[in-house]
Amino acid sequence: MLHTDSIETPFMIVKSDLIIAACSTNNVILTCSGKDRNVLTVYSSQNLEKIGEKLCDHEISLISAFTILERCVAAITFWDDNNIVIYDIKSFEQLGLYKLDDLPRSLLFRSFEKLLYLVISTGNGNFVTYTLNSAFECIESKSISMGVKPVNLVQFNEMIVGCGDQPFIVHFQNGRLNCSFLDLKVNSFH
Repeated sequence: MLHTDSIETPFMIVKSDLIIAACSTNNVILTCSGKDRNVLTVYSSQNLEKIGEKLCDHEISLISAFTILERCVAAITFWDDNNIVIYDIKSFEQLGLYKLDDLPRSLLFRSFEKLLYLVISTGNGNFVTYTLNSAFECIESKSISMGVKPVNLVQFNEMIVGCGDQPFIVHFQNGRLNCSFLDLKVNSFH
């Protein structure tokens, strides 16, 4: 975590708050601060001007942002429950609420062809996908176990890389999401 006390820029939040999570999409940067108060703040990425902020009842654990059809949205999770809330970044209107069986560990938005996915990994090793429509309503959800360790997700080019019990990649092929485990053989170089 980053103490905002140590930053000498117009990007200051509140003295003694901590930046817990941050992400960006197109022309906005989102930060989640905590400790003294729990705030989601939106800044312009061009000049770091504050665009808006939302005071939250609970501490934010994860955030991911995405822009689709000129609309910026954020998926947010909180430490005290297993819910994922989707907000419109400009109005802070709640667009969706999704409940999981375990605490989310990693999340991101990803579009493949014309479909938008909210991709989540949980603390118990599950990999969950929600296919969302243009109103950010879930039209399909799937969950598979990737082991028992928490999975960390990273977007890489046209795929998602997951690291947990066994590394895997998720890619879109023939109109559907596919998951492939990686066989990590040890190679010696002489």
